[in-house]
Amino acid sequence: MSEFTESSQIEAVTNIGDLTLSPQIMALLQELQDMLSALIERGEESRIDIRSLPLPPGDHDLLMQFLGEGEVKARIDALGMSEIKETRFSGIWWLLHYNTHDEIMAEIIEVTQLPDILKTQVPDLIDSRTLLKKYLQTLPSHD
Repeated sequence: MSEFTESSQIEAVTNIGDLTLSPQIMALLQELQDMLSALIERGEESRIDIRSLPLPPGDHDLLMQFLGEGEVKARIDALGMSEIKETRFSGIWWLLHYNTHDEIMAEIIEVTQLPDILKTQVPDLIDSRTLLKKYLQTLPSHD
């Protein structure tokens, strides 16, 4: 199911100069560089829908290989699995969203400090506060 697991079989790029990148990938990497600049300078977050791009055969895997894997990976199971991984370039994240039949529904590169899907939503925070308060009220007091 996991494309990230399959992608781990792609050898990590240790010498980027050895790669031959298509004009489409070069343009995409330049766009990512510009998006990082916008994030740094203006706090502007961006995203690219990978599945909507007309990439030549092999370019998808080459892009994954070039961007590599960073230190953060997360899986979320809510109405289908979502996998989020930081690339070797901090601020560039690769997201995969699956339906309940494990089919990829969306594949997105986000340029952000932290993808929204990983941020706790305010209603969830409120529910947690209420639940914690309820639990604390059931504990014996140590006065």
